[in-house]
Amino acid sequence: MTIWMVVLAVVVGIGVVAAFAPFFGPRTVWDVEDVSELDALFDAKSRVLRAIKDLDHEHEAGLLSEADWTEARAEQVAEAVRLNREIASRTGLDTAAAEQDARAAAGSVVADGAAR
Repeated sequence: MTIWMVVLAVVVGIGVVAAFAPFFGPRTVWDVEDVSELDALFDAKSRVLRAIKDLDHEHEAGLLSEADWTEARAEQVAEAVRLNREIASRTGLDTAAAEQDARAAAGSVVADGAAR
């Protein structure tokens, strides 16, 4: 009976150490300025994607010529790609994948607009 109590105490002790070990290890400190700059980049990206959607709606409504729409949309897509690259570089993500994601997001804006 005593051996089982010792084994149980060891197992419980290991469990307690494993449960609380993350609280005593090294801590990652986030720089508040980096987080707020990243938030600003995400906000800017949202505004650019919204601008693309607005351009598409204005083009569909006949308020923008094909040439004006193409030029303005290309500028906004380029800005979305730039923002995605900046976000990727700050977060350690793959920049090629970020560019592809930005182009896909810009394309989905067209799909969303066409569905309405």
